Parts: sequence; structure tokens; C-alpha cells
Amino acid sequence: MFDADAVAFLSGKNSLLDSTLRSLCISGIDGEASVEIIFRSRHGADYTTATLKFTEVSEFSFYHSNKFYFYNVEDLKFYISSDGEIYLSLDPYGGSDEISARDKDLIVAKHLQLEIA
Repeated sequence: MFDADAVAFLSGKNSLLDSTLRSLCISGIDGEASVEIIFRSRHGADYTTATLKFTEVSEFSFYHSNKFYFYNVEDLKFYISSDGEIYLSLDPYGGSDEISARDKDLIVAKHLQLEIA
């Protein structure tokens, strides 16, 4: 699945909410960043593992401290923004669905490929 279809699939019972981040890989080819994240699904989802491959990444930021458990998704923002980019924050600020400069653990990209198993 790609882009809007992938975002739509990962909503409702198939949401990344309550999933566990298992792997995060950042790579660069020809000066362009790509990010691949593997999640283990939440209970009751229609999949066990979701691999999200973000390409044409315009922004990413992740922080980790061993003071916190790695990595349960307790909240998120995940949608296609008004300018057509895919926006994912795994540590969003406040209760708003709006993009915030205070959102953390985020990826902004033009394209998303989703593989489920």
C-alpha cells in the first residue's frame, strides 16, 4: 500500500496506537533521506507487523533516553498534511491534531510504502 491508502489502513483498529516500535533505520541515497520503521501491532489489529518506508523525507527527529522504555506508542499524529506530505509524530504535543513545533519523534515525507505481515 502507498501514501493515502497506507495512512487510511493504519487507522481505527489497525492504528499504530498501542503498537511497539521494533526497528528504526535511517539511510541516505544521493543526498536524500529515507526512514524505515517496523512496528509490532496492537492487540486486535489485522496484521502482526507493519513496515513503514518513508521516502523523500523533508524532516525527521527521534530522541531516546534509557530512562524510558523503548518504545511503546502511547499517542500519535498520523495523517496527510494540507501540503500533501505524510506526517507522523509518535510523541505529539498537547491534545491537538494540528502540527506543532513541539511534536517529537516525527517524520515528514512525500511518500510512504506500507508492508504488512
